[in-house]
Amino acid sequence: MNRPPFKLALAATLLDGPMSGKALSAKLRGRYAESALYGEKNVDAALQSLRAVVIVKSETADGGECFSLTEYGRQKVLKSL
Repeated sequence: MNRPPFKLALAATLLDGPMSGKALSAKLRGRYAESALYGEKNVDAALQSLRAVVIVKSETADGGECFSLTEYGRQKVLKSL
């Protein structure tokens, strides 16, 4: 089965709307249960690197960090899928 690269899969999941790192990890593990890549630590590290290159942004909501795509990130993800 062909899968997008890890960071692209992560960013593409945010096309559904903003979510926490924990929620992203759970959603991706549900899709790719056999992959250890989608654990919370790897997801958090990938989100930080995507934020550094302005693909995602984060806001504090309900006492936690919530991630969403920037407009630039949305364009890059849609172009890459």
